Amino acid sequence: MDHYNNLAIKYLQCQKKRTILTIVGVMLSAGLLFFILTLYFSFFFQSRDAVREAENYELVFFPEDPAVTASIINLDYVKEAYSGKYYDVNEHAYTVDALYINLNNPYKINSCFEKITQTYDVRGMINERLAPYYLQGDGGNEVYIILILFLFLSFIFAIIGVGIIRNTIQLNTIEQIKDYGILRCIGATGKQLESIIYSMGAIQELAGVLLGMVLGYISAVIAGCFLHMKVRIYMIAIAYVLVVFLGDLYFVMKENSKLVRKISPIAAVNDNQSRSSKQKIARHRRNIFGLMFGVDGDYAYKSLVANKRRFFKSVASFALGIAAFVGIATMLQGLKNYEQQFYSECGEYEVYFYEPITEEVDPDMAKGKMPSKEALKKITEHRDVKKIKSIYATSFTAKNQEEFLTHYDDTFVEETYGGEVIREVRRTKSEKGMALCSSVNVLGYDKEEMQDTEKYLIAGTLDVSKDGIILVQNARAYKKNDDDAPLEADVYRLTDYELGDELELTFHGKTKKYTIEGIVEIEKDNLAQYGFISAILPLEYYFDITGFSESDANGIKYQIDIKYVASDLVELFDNIYFESECYCSDVLMMLQMIKSSKKTMFYVGLFVVFVLTMSSLNIINTTASNLHQRRFEFMQLRVIGVSVKRLRKMIMLEGVITTILSNVIGDLIGFGVLVPIMK
Repeated sequence: MDHYNNLAIKYLQCQKKRTILTIVGVMLSAGLLFFILTLYFSFFFQSRDAVREAENYELVFFPEDPAVTASIINLDYVKEAYSGKYYDVNEHAYTVDALYINLNNPYKINSCFEKITQTYDVRGMINERLAPYYLQGDGGNEVYIILILFLFLSFIFAIIGVGIIRNTIQLNTIEQIKDYGILRCIGATGKQLESIIYSMGAIQELAGVLLGMVLGYISAVIAGCFLHMKVRIYMIAIAYVLVVFLGDLYFVMKENSKLVRKISPIAAVNDNQSRSSKQKIARHRRNIFGLMFGVDGDYAYKSLVANKRRFFKSVASFALGIAAFVGIATMLQGLKNYEQQFYSECGEYEVYFYEPITEEVDPDMAKGKMPSKEALKKITEHRDVKKIKSIYATSFTAKNQEEFLTHYDDTFVEETYGGEVIREVRRTKSEKGMALCSSVNVLGYDKEEMQDTEKYLIAGTLDVSKDGIILVQNARAYKKNDDDAPLEADVYRLTDYELGDELELTFHGKTKKYTIEGIVEIEKDNLAQYGFISAILPLEYYFDITGFSESDANGIKYQIDIKYVASDLVELFDNIYFESECYCSDVLMMLQMIKSSKKTMFYVGLFVVFVLTMSSLNIINTTASNLHQRRFEFMQLRVIGVSVKRLRKMIMLEGVITTILSNVIGDLIGFGVLVPIMK
């Protein structure tokens, strides 16, 4: 058997260029797979270690009987146990003598927890931060599904890599078919001939996989430096790559070896073996490609459909890749359009924290709801912050609110969606004065802010008198036409008031009549909550009516360049966003979500391009074997007078026809799937 394995090496040496290209193709697909797996498992296990370092326990129990505690500690499946204080976040209470448990097999957290609680009737909890890393707890199923989907998608890389081997071995087999026939004539068995096929595939596969794992690990280490992640080699990644590549290789080589196992020695040495004796001459019918490209296109299409299986596989491979590319490109463009719209809706000062002053909330109470000075200082000192302004906002009572809040068949209400209270506007036939808003948010602007507001002025002037006020005519609101329609943000006119109309505002018993001397389209920083009426006063007039001073600011706002905002600023904002009790913008969170979605789409797009590239290599190999099989056909065409130039044109038209059909089908699938999703 050894001399047959040596023959496999000689065959590979005779086709050095093809062998090297095949190994490089397998190396790239295996390297990318190992790169992804190494980064994934490095992140997964290091995250688990970080949780372990912070909370090194899997189960915690609250036994009241010392005998129960001793019994739990002595269980066979308990690895270690210790007691300590436990703080219950939900109950806001401490348990002094909680029992912390680690198991011998953390992948049995759920079953062990159930056994202990039922056997000893003791209250306990699973460490839900740590358990999902062992596919346990409430989040264990989600992590398991994500892991399975991830490994399933990774299997695509193995299919691509093994596909390269399959086409290469198939091409080699066709070229060496006479050699196999001669070997059969001198006594070689089918099993011995199979060993040659398996040996050639295994040599190329193992070389490509090993080189790919080296390349993938080096790339992962470099990527880890940029991601500030320590990268290690994990046996699970090595085992997975070897199993999927070599496992798939076995079945592929088994398929290729059928050709030499069933070969007839006489047929193998016959030069005309590539032509089927059963092939019938079909009646000529001109197809659409014949009308487009003439006789050459007609011939090219009929040559393609002569092997329908290969043709359909080639078209399907390209069409699916094109469909995926079209879908991703369209969704990426949609995200870009949404991003541009998002930028246009942001205020002049995009990030803010403030608590409106009301009859019940004074400046000191408002400041108490603000984030800590240390947190605000970090944002203030960040390099991406261009301008900083204090916010002066007070909620006034409008005496004639029924008349003041006249609006256009809109009723502002509050409803709960997913636990969050959202103010929305319903399109209903409401009578004059039926709105539920009862206050006016008055903002104090300094001279610079007044200049910035000038672009929004639609009537009157911003240079108002002591008895004048600037009305914000519109507000952003959620529109919902019926119970099933989605919420949509839009701008609505809130009042019928015009220049010269009077408003009577009251704060802490102090009432003053104002004349509307200016109207702006919308409040420039979007500080006003959805559906609320706003008005603007010069800062000195604001101090006069409220009795406050410059030190009584009840908020702070930041102007940043949101198109190029740094990730550390987003992280800094996230750390204080959920802890804030005051109103704060979610611009940075939305921006982070948009950028994250774009990055995901970009990487998925790269993956699709990679798949298309590797599919192209497969098709190139398949085309090469097809051309080799048809060499006698080309000889006959040359004999009857077909020039080399025209013969090349016919062959190139086969690729053109495949590309046209793939693009048409791919575009139809891509847009057909995407349009319903985007609705």
